[in-house]
Amino acid sequence: MSAITDWETFVLASRSFFDGNRGSPLFGLIQTLDELYRVVHANGSFPKTGIERDEFIRKCFVICHRAMLAAATNTASGLPEDGPGITRRALEAAKVCLAIKAHPDNFDEWKAFEQRSVRWSARASGGGRRVPPVSPRYTNLSSDPFYREIQGLHRGAIRRGCAFHPRVLRRIYLETNLKPRRDNRHKP
Repeated sequence: MSAITDWETFVLASRSFFDGNRGSPLFGLIQTLDELYRVVHANGSFPKTGIERDEFIRKCFVICHRAMLAAATNTASGLPEDGPGITRRALEAAKVCLAIKAHPDNFDEWKAFEQRSVRWSARASGGGRRVPPVSPRYTNLSSDPFYREIQGLHRGAIRRGCAFHPRVLRRIYLETNLKPRRDNRHKP
């Protein structure tokens, strides 16, 4: 591995690595998974009921799709060490969806507005390290084998990385719904 001389060189090297590996089986797998995500999103049961929980599940599906594409892009660009954090967010989103499907009260348990507000306020005032993290206690999940498998992956190799909480959803919503600027500041 050579030293990074500047950002543009880094990007060009990553693109070159990506392009050089286009024929690998990883690309075919990711293309198949991407198509599957698109078909499920177009034909899946994401009812527009106006119920916050239903919209949440649809957003989690989109988060998982984005995470899969981002982790695959990083790996294919020669940056596999960046994949676990991205994958963690997708696993957490999937865990929350399973929890909500198991028992509707688990959605409120995940949101935990009062607990999270105390933690965020403490962090903003510089005392966040003294407030314990929010750890939802879900109902009716102990026997679900898929949940246990996801929990095992989460506790294993990808423990560190991007957390998944209500602020993440808000940021992702803003990213996907705000109109881009129409100025010339970013043109070369």
